[in-house]
Amino acid sequence: MSLLANKSLKAPWHAIRLLLLATWRRTIIAPAANIALLAALTIPLALSITVPTYADAAGLRILNDELARQTRQSQRPALALLFRHVRGGQPVPWKTIIAADNLMANSASAFLGLPLTNQTRHIRTTQMRLLSVDGQSGGAVLGSAAIGSLIGADPLIRILDGRLPQQTAGGVEVMISRATANTIGLNVDDQIVVTSANGSSSMRVTIVGIWQAYNEEDPAWLYDPTSLYELIIVPHETMLTEVADTFENSVAQAAWYLQPELTALGPGDIGQLEQRIRTLAQELEKVPAKLERSPLDSFAKAKKTIEELTIRTGIIAAPIALLALFFVLQLATINYDRRRDELALLRSRGMSLVRILFIGSVEWLSYVVIACIPAIPLAIAASTYMLRSESFLRLSYTPVPLPGLPMTALVGAGFIGILIILLGLRPLILASRRTLMDSGKSRRRDQLVAFLRVLFEVLVLAAVGYGFYQLTQSSTTNNDVFATPLTLALPVLMSLAMALIANRILPLCFALAERIARMSDRIWLILALQTIARRPERLQTTVLLLTLTLGVGGYVASMAATVDNATITGISYRVGSDTHLIETAITQRPRDGEAIKGDKYLLTPISIHRDLPGIRAYSAVGNYITQISVGSKPVESNLVAIDRMSYLTV
Repeated sequence: MSLLANKSLKAPWHAIRLLLLATWRRTIIAPAANIALLAALTIPLALSITVPTYADAAGLRILNDELARQTRQSQRPALALLFRHVRGGQPVPWKTIIAADNLMANSASAFLGLPLTNQTRHIRTTQMRLLSVDGQSGGAVLGSAAIGSLIGADPLIRILDGRLPQQTAGGVEVMISRATANTIGLNVDDQIVVTSANGSSSMRVTIVGIWQAYNEEDPAWLYDPTSLYELIIVPHETMLTEVADTFENSVAQAAWYLQPELTALGPGDIGQLEQRIRTLAQELEKVPAKLERSPLDSFAKAKKTIEELTIRTGIIAAPIALLALFFVLQLATINYDRRRDELALLRSRGMSLVRILFIGSVEWLSYVVIACIPAIPLAIAASTYMLRSESFLRLSYTPVPLPGLPMTALVGAGFIGILIILLGLRPLILASRRTLMDSGKSRRRDQLVAFLRVLFEVLVLAAVGYGFYQLTQSSTTNNDVFATPLTLALPVLMSLAMALIANRILPLCFALAERIARMSDRIWLILALQTIARRPERLQTTVLLLTLTLGVGGYVASMAATVDNATITGISYRVGSDTHLIETAITQRPRDGEAIKGDKYLLTPISIHRDLPGIRAYSAVGNYITQISVGSKPVESNLVAIDRMSYLTV
């Protein structure tokens, strides 16, 4: 029994081995035909890998440029995230803030899937009154300030006097800035009373340290340090316990600033990281805390660019892939026509169509696997070559590294492989319908019925006519040629229609040529034309492939030039000129209580640009990041300042 079971298990593998051996023998018997078949299979497989690989790599390059631009504008790391809660009309309970803070402290890295180089957590209360100590109660009013905590800013703080506050059982320790100490007149070891605005709650605190920022320009600061100088800094644990218990519903702001570790983003990392950031943002919306700074805009631009590049490159590559698949179908038809008697013998001996299809599937799967061997390096080389392209048929000398094959490329190659197997099985089904009893009948029965062929030709001509109609209408109603997908396929349909028309006209031409040749005495010419005139279908495949190849070649070249010119025109429209000179400015900020008179910029005089070679006109344009108030919400925006007098000349 066990011997029979082992034989039953080994039988399928033995059958597959015999099928592969038979496929190999057929390959070496007709090497030229099989080499042509493998070359035809390589083209669509390579294109299915090249298009998403190039689009993904170009999108990642654009993403890195966007992140670099965002870093320059915001002066913060590219992947930094800022979540902020601002008190609205309804007070937020402390338990909600504490839950969100614990989430950020313990699970932020797990949510993002990236290690954090730094994490700043900040909570501040509403404005409190500061009173001098008079016995056990408050005395004279010293001023007002908010209580706040600041986790993650210790490396940015310089202790001028005293030490950092700690959570102790003996009282509440606090730290104040040097500006606050000089304004109010407080020193280390002084005690003050902090009371709520209505005087219902109070807390006695002890000043144990006076601080100042090491570098106010450091991008690691959550806020501008000058806005933190007015705070009374307490330990974060004290903020969540004593301050929360004493002053209920007093949270004015809460912010969490995350700096993930800068890692190289792979082809499939953009969507995953974007989804993780959005998931974390949804959790913080319960506070509610909004995501104010993130790389999501850069991710969106990169994804849009990848989609556009995929569509544009696919438009150019699709006709070539379809032409190669059509060539594969014709080779498969010729191959199975040659093996028609073999298939008829198998059917006559009782082999079912399912088994024959299984044999064909194994055979075509072997061809696809063999074709993938040259297709993958060819696709990588083509993608690298395309990444160096600056415009149509113009390459840069700077090599661009390829990050790797994205998952979409492997999925596309798998889809094309399955399509190739299905196309290869179609002529096998047609060829294996007959047995030895009727295999000698006319092969014209296995082709399309004349009525169906005429119907197909009529549909193609109708599609071409409708496509031209859409083009004429788009010039008056819609200027977007890409709005109708039929216009993109119109050149290919036109080439197909010309090939079908040629296949109808050529037999008549050969018949006429035969009659004319009979008037002469050249036997070789009469026999050649007579053979072609009697079997014109032998030339139909050649004419169809030749016409489609020429049509697709012209279509691809014209489409590539059109897309390239459209891209250059779009860039010129957005930029406004061929060249932009971006000059940086040195900012002098007020320090140590100096009067704020606005930022001072040390700029090169604009008139000096007149002496630069090649400059015909110049104008000063400033681009500044600012915040405007829309209702009760601050909205980040760009302020573009244009010199209205000189800009018109440019």
